[in-house]
Amino acid sequence: MANDITVSNTGAGTFTISGSVVNAGNDMTYTGTGTILLSGAHSGVGDVIKTGSNTMDVTSTYANTGALEIREGTVHVRGVNGRFNSSDNSIGPVSASVYCGATLILDSTDDEGNNRINNDTNIRLYGGNFQAIGADPSQADVSETFGDFTLAQDYSRVTITLNATTEAYRLRSDSGNMTSLRSEGSTLLVEGANLGENSFDRTVGTPNDNTAVFVMATAPTLFTASGATAASSRADLNRNTVAILPYAIGDDTTDSAVAAFLTYINDDTTSAPGDQNDLGLTLLTTYETDIRNASADENVSQNNDRSLNNNETMNSLRLTGSGTDITQSGSRTLTINSGGLLATAANQTITVTNLSFNNQEGHIFGWGSGTTLDINAVIQNSPGVSINDGTISFSGSSANTYTGETYVNQGTLRLNKTAGVDAIASGDVIVHCGGTLLLANNNQINDSVNMTLDGGTFDTDGFDDELGTLTLTATSTIDLGAGDSILRFANSSGELWNPDAQLFITNWSGQTGGGGTDQIYFGTDTTGLTAQQLSQIFFIDPLGFAPGIYNITQLSTGELAPFPNPKPTPPFPCFFSSSSGGNDDASSPA
Repeated sequence: MANDITVSNTGAGTFTISGSVVNAGNDMTYTGTGTILLSGAHSGVGDVIKTGSNTMDVTSTYANTGALEIREGTVHVRGVNGRFNSSDNSIGPVSASVYCGATLILDSTDDEGNNRINNDTNIRLYGGNFQAIGADPSQADVSETFGDFTLAQDYSRVTITLNATTEAYRLRSDSGNMTSLRSEGSTLLVEGANLGENSFDRTVGTPNDNTAVFVMATAPTLFTASGATAASSRADLNRNTVAILPYAIGDDTTDSAVAAFLTYINDDTTSAPGDQNDLGLTLLTTYETDIRNASADENVSQNNDRSLNNNETMNSLRLTGSGTDITQSGSRTLTINSGGLLATAANQTITVTNLSFNNQEGHIFGWGSGTTLDINAVIQNSPGVSINDGTISFSGSSANTYTGETYVNQGTLRLNKTAGVDAIASGDVIVHCGGTLLLANNNQINDSVNMTLDGGTFDTDGFDDELGTLTLTATSTIDLGAGDSILRFANSSGELWNPDAQLFITNWSGQTGGGGTDQIYFGTDTTGLTAQQLSQIFFIDPLGFAPGIYNITQLSTGELAPFPNPKPTPPFPCFFSSSSGGNDDASSPA
């Protein structure tokens, strides 16, 4: 290929490229809505980008050494010969980055398929899904090794799926420390049958049956400052003082038990981490079950209501049981030393004077969309807080005092403090893909707090607020909801927006001349946004207009209003496309 190229399939059928593709150093994008099948060898040095909702199937050797970016849709490596690796296992992509809503699948259903990914390919998750599928019952166990494993952003997921109860599957990161490589605010869910309950153990006997294993050559740093210590064998899980990864939870998919925080176990009989005997990422199994009896190094799992008579400190806290309420007698502080808080059911509450995260990042997890947790407290002593699934509410009559960023990674953060009391008092708020920031009262966010919309939704639900600047990094939504919302951003013309991102404004019921029921402002005059930024914002079905997508104009007051002519639907640009499926047998030169 002499120039950058886009391959698009917008048809219902599969578009097959059976000839070889050699990339001389240019960007190559695969996109569309219909499946694209790469059944021919793919090599070269350019970057490959996957966009669109469709699947890119890889059933041959993919030895292109450029970066692979899976921004949308699915990349599915499958079949007897499908691999992100050369036939001699010597070269492959330098990295595979998976973004929010996108999925990378290494599928060994048709063959045990070890080396479906090159040992030096770094996996980077930006809120994406990384799935490994084991062989069918007639095949052997599977072990896949790759380079660094980096949590780069957002709430990511790793799923190890076994095709038979008689097999084991091991993922092995062969390089850096996951904790050290992790970016602030990023979190992880790992799912797999009997995750970490047995080692892979291929070299010393019969493989353990029905076991998912995720090990690392460099064991991730655990949180130990509270006095909790690492487990050196599975027997150590019988104590409730095991050190954890407060940014990571796991799910053993063989039972109906709720999720738990993850720890990491190196086998105590060998010196090499990540070897065949390691258990790797493992779920906690033993807890203190009464929050009132906890000590600073203990992990607590609370299944029923408790009222605190004293200040209480623990290593981590998991709430189980619908309607579990943690309340207080007098004025109490609840301290979670590691910063790890996991809610697993509906209608759970924490009502105390202060909730402290011990100067650690606070990671608040919900276990599924049905989880609801109301935190009626001053959240304090944390350099940043992340929200990860479920609906988490910040309520009460006193402002939160934690500093740093607020990351709405997934699920909903509902701001329901008394009107005028800061639920988010400082730092920036970042709303990622899959996340919603929801106002449940007026003026919940301090005027100095800047917002980044990275694929998420800011839902004002008819309430008012004033913020700092807005940065747009991925296509996002501002939903003004029912009622009358007046939303003000500071002048954002100096912020760097992703030129490919769009901002959609829904449920607007204002007036084209300004001052209506709903109002949204950027600054106080026509300089609040640049012409480029204005071209990226659209009203969806504004009240008083025919249904459609409308461009905007900025009034002299800084308010935005729909432009009378609906936005035309742009053509989808591509250099090489198929609208009906088909087959390309040609070899593509560099």
